[in-house]
Amino acid sequence: KTRKFCVMRDIGKDPLYKPWQKEAIERGYGSSAAIPLVCDDRTFGALNVYAGICDAFDKEEMDLLLEVGHDIALALKTLEIKEEIKETKEFLQNIIDNTSDLVCTVDLEGRFLSINRAVTELLGYKEEDLIGKSKIDLAVDPELFMNIFREVLEKGSLSNLEVSFKKKDGTIADILYSVTLLT
Repeated sequence: KTRKFCVMRDIGKDPLYKPWQKEAIERGYGSSAAIPLVCDDRTFGALNVYAGICDAFDKEEMDLLLEVGHDIALALKTLEIKEEIKETKEFLQNIIDNTSDLVCTVDLEGRFLSINRAVTELLGYKEEDLIGKSKIDLAVDPELFMNIFREVLEKGSLSNLEVSFKKKDGTIADILYSVTLLT
């Protein structure tokens, strides 16, 4: 409650430990230390350490336990952040997958890194057919596409270009194309 390190030097004699004394003594506990798990003003809980002898925690051990408590709190905060990042990524991917716009990312060689469902539905390919493949291979006019690609690398973005791509069934899809270089 206080976010302060708390040591019970003699569990059997400490009146503050009265509600838990009987159980603690039956378990062989002589002293205890409670270390707050705090990181960035957030309390995650407490680490409770018990010893079979009284007055078991000296200054050096308490310093070590405080450091361990801080490390545990930092690890818990890191896990929490990782979970938030995972949830955010899943949320954003859900938005991307469910938009009717074609959304894809490519590397600097023009190979697909990611695509959304609209791409697979329009072009007729499965995701695994496209990931790692060159987008240029799908272009009806590869030279025009390479010029667009170079221009994007120079300018950073282009908008409202009409580009034709080959669909899996051999037909052509004319797409209004906008592209932005992500850094």
